[in-house]
Amino acid sequence: MVHPTFLVVLICLILLCLFPLDVAADNSSTISDPIRLDCGASTTTGPDIDNRTWDGKLDLTFAPSTHRNGSYAFMNGIEIVPTHDLFTTQTPTLANGGKPNPFIVDPTWGFQTMYRLNVGGLYISPRDDVDFYRVWNDDSPYIGAGYGVTFGKDNNVTIKYTPSVPNYTAPVDVYATARSVGIIGKVNLSDNLTWILPVDAGFYYLVRFHFCEIQYHPTTEPNQGSSFSIYINYQTAQEEMDVLGVSGGIGKTVYRDYVTVITGFGQMELFVSLQPDMSRAQNYHDAILNGLEIFKLQTDGANSLAGLNSPLPPSPNMDQNETSGR
Repeated sequence: MVHPTFLVVLICLILLCLFPLDVAADNSSTISDPIRLDCGASTTTGPDIDNRTWDGKLDLTFAPSTHRNGSYAFMNGIEIVPTHDLFTTQTPTLANGGKPNPFIVDPTWGFQTMYRLNVGGLYISPRDDVDFYRVWNDDSPYIGAGYGVTFGKDNNVTIKYTPSVPNYTAPVDVYATARSVGIIGKVNLSDNLTWILPVDAGFYYLVRFHFCEIQYHPTTEPNQGSSFSIYINYQTAQEEMDVLGVSGGIGKTVYRDYVTVITGFGQMELFVSLQPDMSRAQNYHDAILNGLEIFKLQTDGANSLAGLNSPLPPSPNMDQNETSGR
Protein backbone atom coordinates (compact mmCIF):
# COMPACT_ATOMS: atom_id res chain seq x y z
CA MET A 1 0.00 0.00 0.00
CA VAL A 2 1.30 3.47 -0.86
CA HIS A 3 1.34 5.72 2.19
CA PRO A 4 -1.08 8.70 1.92
CA THR A 5 1.68 11.15 2.86
CA PHE A 6 3.70 10.00 -0.12
CA LEU A 7 0.69 10.56 -2.36
CA VAL A 8 0.29 14.11 -1.09
CA VAL A 9 3.96 14.90 -1.70
CA LEU A 10 3.79 13.33 -5.16
CA ILE A 11 0.74 15.37 -6.11
CA CYS A 12 2.37 18.57 -4.86
CA LEU A 13 5.41 17.86 -7.04
CA ILE A 14 3.15 17.26 -10.03
CA LEU A 15 1.35 20.52 -9.36
CA LEU A 16 4.62 22.41 -9.21
CA CYS A 17 5.41 21.04 -12.67
CA LEU A 18 1.98 21.89 -14.04
CA PHE A 19 1.87 25.33 -12.41
CA PRO A 20 5.45 26.62 -12.07
CA LEU A 21 5.90 29.42 -9.56
CA ASP A 22 7.23 32.43 -11.44
CA VAL A 23 8.75 34.68 -8.79
CA ALA A 24 9.27 38.25 -9.89
CA ALA A 25 12.86 39.40 -10.29
CA ASP A 26 12.20 42.61 -8.37
CA ASN A 27 12.18 41.49 -4.77
CA SER A 28 10.31 44.59 -3.71
CA SER A 29 7.26 43.47 -5.66
CA THR A 30 4.71 40.92 -4.64
CA ILE A 31 5.30 37.25 -5.47
CA SER A 32 3.20 35.17 -7.83
CA ASP A 33 -0.25 33.98 -6.82
CA PRO A 34 -0.60 30.84 -4.68
CA ILE A 35 -2.05 27.63 -6.11
CA ARG A 36 -5.30 26.54 -4.43
CA LEU A 37 -7.13 23.43 -5.57
CA ASP A 38 -10.56 22.31 -4.40
CA CYS A 39 -10.09 18.58 -4.90
CA GLY A 40 -13.04 16.86 -6.53
CA ALA A 41 -14.85 20.08 -7.39
CA SER A 42 -15.88 20.75 -10.98
CA THR A 43 -15.98 24.54 -10.70
CA THR A 44 -14.07 27.30 -8.97
CA THR A 45 -15.29 28.01 -5.43
CA GLY A 46 -14.90 30.98 -3.12
CA PRO A 47 -14.13 33.43 -1.84
CA ASP A 48 -13.95 31.70 1.54
CA ILE A 49 -13.85 33.32 4.98
CA ASP A 50 -10.24 34.37 4.35
CA ASN A 51 -11.10 35.76 0.90
CA ARG A 52 -9.39 32.91 -0.96
CA THR A 53 -10.59 31.44 -4.26
CA TRP A 54 -10.17 27.70 -4.92
CA ASP A 55 -9.69 26.24 -8.39
CA GLY A 56 -11.79 23.16 -9.14
CA LYS A 57 -10.51 22.41 -12.64
CA LEU A 58 -8.27 19.51 -11.53
CA ASP A 59 -10.21 16.51 -10.24
CA LEU A 60 -8.07 14.58 -7.78
CA THR A 61 -9.42 11.25 -6.55
CA PHE A 62 -8.04 8.42 -4.51
CA ALA A 63 -9.03 4.78 -4.92
CA PRO A 64 -9.79 2.81 -1.75
CA SER A 65 -6.87 0.73 -0.57
CA THR A 66 -6.86 -3.05 -0.34
CA HIS A 67 -5.59 -2.91 3.23
CA ARG A 68 -7.38 -5.40 5.42
CA ASN A 69 -8.82 -2.75 7.74
CA GLY A 70 -10.49 -1.06 4.79
CA SER A 71 -8.84 2.33 5.44
CA TYR A 72 -8.49 4.83 2.62
CA ALA A 73 -7.07 8.27 2.03
CA PHE A 74 -8.82 11.34 0.71
CA MET A 75 -7.95 14.97 0.16
CA ASN A 76 -10.24 17.99 0.27
CA GLY A 77 -7.85 20.61 -1.01
CA ILE A 78 -4.27 21.59 -1.66
CA GLU A 79 -2.74 25.02 -1.14
CA ILE A 80 0.78 25.86 -2.31
CA VAL A 81 2.01 29.29 -1.30
CA PRO A 82 5.27 30.44 -2.93
CA THR A 83 7.65 32.00 -0.44
CA HIS A 84 10.96 33.79 -0.54
CA ASP A 85 13.87 32.79 1.65
CA LEU A 86 13.59 35.22 4.54
CA PHE A 87 16.17 33.56 6.74
CA THR A 88 19.38 33.81 4.76
CA THR A 89 18.90 37.19 3.06
CA GLN A 90 20.19 38.97 6.16
CA THR A 91 22.96 37.48 8.28
CA PRO A 92 21.90 37.73 11.93
CA THR A 93 24.30 38.55 14.72
CA LEU A 94 24.71 36.70 17.99
CA ALA A 95 23.37 38.49 21.07
CA ASN A 96 26.52 38.11 23.13
CA GLY A 97 27.21 41.46 24.73
CA GLY A 98 27.24 43.79 21.76
CA LYS A 99 29.98 42.15 19.71
CA PRO A 100 28.78 41.98 16.08
CA ASN A 101 29.63 38.32 15.57
CA PRO A 102 27.73 36.96 12.54
CA PHE A 103 25.65 33.82 12.99
CA ILE A 104 25.18 32.09 9.63
CA VAL A 105 21.78 30.43 9.24
CA ASP A 106 22.10 27.30 7.14
CA PRO A 107 19.20 27.07 4.65
CA THR A 108 18.92 23.33 5.42
CA TRP A 109 18.05 23.94 9.06
CA GLY A 110 14.49 23.53 10.20
CA PHE A 111 12.65 26.27 12.03
CA GLN A 112 9.42 26.73 13.94
CA THR A 113 7.52 29.97 14.35
CA MET A 114 7.06 30.51 18.09
CA TYR A 115 5.70 34.07 18.11
CA ARG A 116 4.60 36.60 15.55
CA LEU A 117 3.52 39.84 17.24
CA ASN A 118 2.01 43.05 15.89
CA VAL A 119 3.62 45.40 18.40
CA GLY A 120 1.36 48.25 19.46
CA GLY A 121 -1.41 47.15 17.12
CA LEU A 122 -4.37 44.83 16.88
CA TYR A 123 -4.59 41.14 16.04
CA ILE A 124 -4.04 40.56 12.30
CA SER A 125 -5.99 37.63 10.88
CA PRO A 126 -4.69 35.42 8.06
CA ARG A 127 -6.94 37.14 5.53
CA ASP A 128 -5.22 40.47 6.26
CA ASP A 129 -1.74 39.08 5.61
CA VAL A 130 -2.05 38.97 1.83
CA ASP A 131 -0.61 35.83 0.14
CA PHE A 132 0.96 34.36 3.28
CA TYR A 133 -2.03 34.11 5.65
CA ARG A 134 0.09 34.51 8.75
CA VAL A 135 -1.40 35.30 12.14
CA TRP A 136 0.04 38.33 13.95
CA ASN A 137 -1.04 38.47 17.60
CA ASP A 138 -1.41 41.48 19.87
CA ASP A 139 1.83 41.89 21.85
CA SER A 140 0.29 43.28 25.06
CA PRO A 141 -0.07 39.87 26.86
CA TYR A 142 3.72 39.52 26.76
CA ILE A 143 4.64 43.02 27.96
CA GLY A 144 6.49 43.32 31.28
CA ALA A 145 5.94 46.05 33.88
CA GLY A 146 5.81 49.07 31.56
CA TYR A 147 3.37 49.16 28.66
CA GLY A 148 4.84 52.31 27.16
CA VAL A 149 2.77 54.15 24.57
CA THR A 150 1.04 52.69 21.50
CA PHE A 151 0.35 54.77 18.42
CA GLY A 152 -0.41 54.63 14.71
CA LYS A 153 1.21 56.36 11.77
CA ASP A 154 0.65 60.00 10.95
CA ASN A 155 -1.93 60.56 8.22
CA ASN A 156 0.69 62.03 5.90
CA VAL A 157 3.09 59.08 6.33
CA THR A 158 3.14 56.33 3.68
CA ILE A 159 4.71 52.96 4.48
CA LYS A 160 7.47 52.37 1.91
CA TYR A 161 9.08 48.98 1.34
CA THR A 162 12.62 48.76 0.00
CA PRO A 163 14.60 46.20 -2.05
CA SER A 164 16.17 44.94 1.19
CA VAL A 165 12.78 44.75 2.93
CA PRO A 166 10.23 43.50 0.35
CA ASN A 167 6.51 43.78 0.88
CA TYR A 168 6.14 40.11 1.86
CA THR A 169 8.38 40.62 4.93
CA ALA A 170 5.43 41.78 7.04
CA PRO A 171 2.01 43.34 6.29
CA VAL A 172 1.61 47.11 6.13
CA ASP A 173 -0.52 46.95 9.29
CA VAL A 174 2.51 45.72 11.26
CA TYR A 175 4.62 48.72 10.25
CA ALA A 176 1.72 51.17 10.60
CA THR A 177 1.54 50.79 14.40
CA ALA A 178 4.19 50.77 17.10
CA ARG A 179 4.92 50.79 20.79
CA SER A 180 7.46 53.14 22.34
CA VAL A 181 8.71 54.14 25.77
CA GLY A 182 7.23 57.61 25.20
CA ILE A 183 8.70 61.07 24.91
CA ILE A 184 9.25 62.29 28.47
CA GLY A 185 12.74 63.68 28.08
CA LYS A 186 15.40 62.28 30.39
CA VAL A 187 12.82 60.43 32.49
CA ASN A 188 12.88 57.76 29.79
CA LEU A 189 16.53 56.97 30.45
CA SER A 190 15.51 54.84 33.44
CA ASP A 191 12.60 53.17 31.58
CA ASN A 192 12.50 50.33 29.09
CA LEU A 193 10.12 48.14 27.14
CA THR A 194 10.34 44.43 27.92
CA TRP A 195 8.56 41.44 26.40
CA ILE A 196 8.60 38.10 28.25
CA LEU A 197 8.03 35.06 26.03
CA PRO A 198 8.00 31.40 27.18
CA VAL A 199 10.19 29.17 25.00
CA ASP A 200 11.74 25.70 25.11
CA ALA A 201 15.27 25.37 26.46
CA GLY A 202 18.02 23.69 24.46
CA PHE A 203 17.59 25.60 21.19
CA TYR A 204 18.90 28.57 19.30
CA TYR A 205 16.29 31.24 18.57
CA LEU A 206 16.25 33.82 15.82
CA VAL A 207 14.66 37.06 17.05
CA ARG A 208 13.46 39.43 14.32
CA PHE A 209 12.69 43.09 15.09
CA HIS A 210 10.56 45.08 12.64
CA PHE A 211 11.08 48.87 12.70
CA CYS A 212 9.52 51.84 10.96
CA GLU A 213 9.38 55.47 12.10
CA ILE A 214 5.77 56.45 11.45
CA GLN A 215 5.38 59.77 13.24
CA TYR A 216 7.11 63.09 12.73
CA HIS A 217 9.12 64.33 15.68
CA PRO A 218 10.96 67.56 16.41
CA THR A 219 13.97 65.85 14.79
CA THR A 220 13.33 63.53 11.88
CA GLU A 221 16.70 63.50 10.15
CA PRO A 222 18.82 60.31 10.07
CA ASN A 223 21.35 60.14 12.94
CA GLN A 224 19.43 62.89 14.73
CA GLY A 225 16.52 60.87 16.11
CA SER A 226 16.14 58.55 19.08
CA SER A 227 18.89 56.11 19.95
CA PHE A 228 18.30 52.97 21.99
CA SER A 229 19.85 49.64 22.93
CA ILE A 230 18.43 46.18 22.21
CA TYR A 231 18.82 43.44 24.82
CA ILE A 232 17.97 39.75 24.49
CA ASN A 233 18.08 37.74 27.71
CA TYR A 234 20.03 40.56 29.34
CA GLN A 235 22.72 40.36 26.67
CA THR A 236 23.34 43.38 24.47
CA ALA A 237 22.26 42.61 20.91
CA GLN A 238 22.84 46.13 19.57
CA GLU A 239 23.76 49.54 20.89
CA GLU A 240 22.80 52.91 19.43
CA MET A 241 19.96 51.65 17.28
CA ASP A 242 18.69 54.60 15.24
CA VAL A 243 15.67 53.58 13.16
CA LEU A 244 15.80 56.74 11.03
CA GLY A 245 19.49 56.28 10.34
CA VAL A 246 19.16 52.58 9.48
CA SER A 247 15.97 52.83 7.40
CA GLY A 248 16.80 56.10 5.65
CA GLY A 249 13.70 58.10 6.54
CA ILE A 250 10.15 58.36 7.82
CA GLY A 251 7.87 55.52 6.68
CA LYS A 252 10.69 53.28 5.40
CA THR A 253 10.67 49.70 6.69
CA VAL A 254 13.63 47.84 8.13
CA TYR A 255 14.20 44.70 10.19
CA ARG A 256 17.10 43.30 12.19
CA ASP A 257 17.85 39.67 13.07
CA TYR A 258 19.66 38.42 16.17
CA VAL A 259 20.28 34.90 17.48
CA THR A 260 20.32 33.75 21.08
CA VAL A 261 20.62 30.35 22.73
CA ILE A 262 18.40 29.21 25.60
CA THR A 263 20.19 26.80 27.91
CA GLY A 264 18.64 24.65 30.60
CA PHE A 265 15.74 22.23 30.59
CA GLY A 266 12.00 22.47 30.05
CA GLN A 267 10.30 25.78 29.41
CA MET A 268 12.20 29.00 30.04
CA GLU A 269 11.49 32.69 29.53
CA LEU A 270 13.01 34.74 26.72
CA PHE A 271 13.39 38.43 27.61
CA VAL A 272 13.48 41.09 24.91
CA SER A 273 14.12 44.69 25.99
CA LEU A 274 14.59 48.12 24.43
CA GLN A 275 16.07 51.01 26.41
CA PRO A 276 16.77 54.61 25.36
CA ASP A 277 20.37 55.73 25.74
CA MET A 278 22.37 58.94 25.69
CA SER A 279 24.87 58.05 22.97
CA ARG A 280 24.03 61.35 21.32
CA ALA A 281 23.25 64.72 22.81
CA GLN A 282 19.75 64.95 21.37
CA ASN A 283 16.82 65.93 23.54
CA TYR A 284 14.63 63.23 22.03
CA HIS A 285 14.99 59.97 24.01
CA ASP A 286 12.80 57.04 23.03
CA ALA A 287 12.73 53.43 21.82
CA ILE A 288 10.32 52.06 19.22
CA LEU A 289 9.24 48.65 17.91
CA ASN A 290 6.62 47.76 15.28
CA GLY A 291 6.76 43.98 15.07
CA LEU A 292 8.48 41.01 16.70
CA GLU A 293 8.99 37.44 15.48
CA ILE A 294 10.61 34.52 17.33
CA PHE A 295 11.77 31.42 15.44
CA LYS A 296 13.12 28.23 17.01
CA LEU A 297 16.03 26.84 14.98
CA GLN A 298 16.93 23.20 14.50
CA THR A 299 20.67 23.31 13.91
CA ASP A 300 22.87 20.34 13.03
CA GLY A 301 22.64 17.78 15.79
CA ALA A 302 20.23 19.87 17.86
CA ASN A 303 17.05 18.70 19.54
CA SER A 304 14.12 17.83 17.35
CA LEU A 305 11.51 20.51 16.73
CA ALA A 306 8.95 17.77 17.29
CA GLY A 307 9.70 17.83 21.01
CA LEU A 308 7.83 20.13 23.37
CA ASN A 309 4.72 21.95 22.26
CA SER A 310 4.99 25.65 21.55
CA PRO A 311 3.00 27.88 23.93
CA LEU A 312 -0.55 28.62 22.89
CA PRO A 313 -1.08 32.22 21.75
CA PRO A 314 -3.68 34.28 23.62
CA SER A 315 -7.09 34.73 22.09
CA PRO A 316 -7.30 37.75 19.78
CA ASN A 317 -8.32 40.85 21.70
CA MET A 318 -10.96 42.13 19.35
CA ASP A 319 -12.08 44.78 21.89
CA GLN A 320 -8.66 46.37 22.28
CA ASN A 321 -8.82 50.14 22.50
CA GLU A 322 -7.66 52.23 19.61
CA THR A 323 -3.98 53.14 19.67
CA SER A 324 -3.13 56.41 21.37
CA GLY A 325 -0.74 59.05 20.13
CA ARG A 326 2.54 59.68 21.85
